[in-house]
Amino acid sequence: MGMDYVNVDKQLVTRVYKGYTHFFSNLAFTKGWMKPQFTLAQVDAELHEAAELVAMIRTFWEAKSAKKMHLVPEGSANEYLWSITASGVQDRTSFLEGLVHASLCDMKGYGGDLTEEVVEELRKEAVAVRTEVLRKRREMSGYATKVRAAQDTLADCSKALGEELECLKGTCDTQLCSPGELEALDRLLAVAQQLQGEVGRFRRAREAQHADAKEDTPMDEAADSTAPAPVVEEEQQKMEEDEARKKKEEEEAVQKKEEEEEAQKKKEKEEARRKEEEEARKKKEREEEEEEVKHVQIINVKNDVSRIKDELHTIHARTDVLDLESESGLGVSDLDELQRKCNHLNNELMNNILKLDGIVGVTKDRALKKEQVQYVNSLLDDVEAVQKKLKTLREIRTESRSVTESDSDVSSEAESGGSEPATKKFRLPDGSATAAGPGEGDADKEAG
Repeated sequence: MGMDYVNVDKQLVTRVYKGYTHFFSNLAFTKGWMKPQFTLAQVDAELHEAAELVAMIRTFWEAKSAKKMHLVPEGSANEYLWSITASGVQDRTSFLEGLVHASLCDMKGYGGDLTEEVVEELRKEAVAVRTEVLRKRREMSGYATKVRAAQDTLADCSKALGEELECLKGTCDTQLCSPGELEALDRLLAVAQQLQGEVGRFRRAREAQHADAKEDTPMDEAADSTAPAPVVEEEQQKMEEDEARKKKEEEEAVQKKEEEEEAQKKKEKEEARRKEEEEARKKKEREEEEEEVKHVQIINVKNDVSRIKDELHTIHARTDVLDLESESGLGVSDLDELQRKCNHLNNELMNNILKLDGIVGVTKDRALKKEQVQYVNSLLDDVEAVQKKLKTLREIRTESRSVTESDSDVSSEAESGGSEPATKKFRLPDGSATAAGPGEGDADKEAG
């Protein structure tokens, strides 16, 4: 069994051709990011021819090897088209040869146990068969046109000749022509009628012969250069219908692909919109949660500051009382205890300031945070004032205690009447006391 171009699988041809055209539907081209090196119109004829050759080779090889070629219809043709430049399509023979080879292989190599040498031989054979069939079709088409024109002319002439002879015979009868003239007219009329009959028989015989040849082999039908005109017209009409159907399928495929791409774009756009809305919703929820946490932190600081304020108020009250009390009031240890409390409150207030400084990005409670910062600073000032006051009171208590103890010592020594000279205490203008040795007091009296 050899190559068959007449009965090539049209559906396979269409699938291979559509696979080629997918190259021009690449997203980079449709989006305008890139431009192809050549247009579909420039290589459309070559793509059709390559699709037919590939279909012929695949059908022949699968039937011969009894194995299915597990390849996509166009093979790795798209990768091959990516490698072709604008000048590469100018060499039609090389372009077709490379496209056919690429269509019969994939990334792993040739399909169906084919090799490069076998594919090249099959390609040449397919090209030869296709060229011969197309040549015979063109010859048959030209011959059929001439035969049809000759048959029509002969039929018209036969009909006109018969009518003229009938008319002439009637005229001759009327004018009493001679018997020889009438006999000549009868012979001419018989010849015209026989000619018309021969034309009809010729047409019927050729139609029957073409029908028998078609039942035997389609290739013989294509190779028969004496095919009658009606059959040739039918073949041409079939080819035209196939081309029109193929073109319509291609247009429908392109339109379907455009619709699918448009639907995909809409789907992606809708998905992106939903994703943005979801992210915005989650972001808002996170911000609200963070804002709530910050609000709770500020409220905790506010409550802590209120507690510190109450404690500071208590210390204030005790300090005011100490200020009004006599020297027999609270002792130094009590003042030290209050001082320690003030230090503790100062540390707590500083910690609250640090907490407020660590709460950033506040929007709703910005004013509340600012108010608490100012309030804590004012309390720090109050604590500092109380600490200064306690320090002053402690110094006064310490000095008063020292003077009292000195007076007590002098009295006790005078009462004891010891042999050692007594040390006298004198009150200084600033309220402090000092001691004087023996004889120092008399010298002072004399000086006075």
